[in-house]
Amino acid sequence: MAALAAVQLYFVREMLAALFLFTVLFVIVATVFLMLWLVDRAGQRTLAWAEPQTREIARLARRGVAIAEELGKKWTHTGAAHS
Repeated sequence: MAALAAVQLYFVREMLAALFLFTVLFVIVATVFLMLWLVDRAGQRTLAWAEPQTREIARLARRGVAIAEELGKKWTHTGAAHS
């Protein structure tokens, strides 16, 4: 009878140890996925914030290029390039 109780107690200990190990593993994996999800969300918000700014910068850059082309045309047509 004592041997049967010892075997059952050993089995319960093994099950509790396995439960603890799987719980720790689950927490680690869930934490990694949570961190990846948070990084993804932060990246999406950052891109959503940066898009209007980059559009404005691109518009200003195109305007600057157009002005530079106009000045270049004026400069070459006035003969300043040959002096």
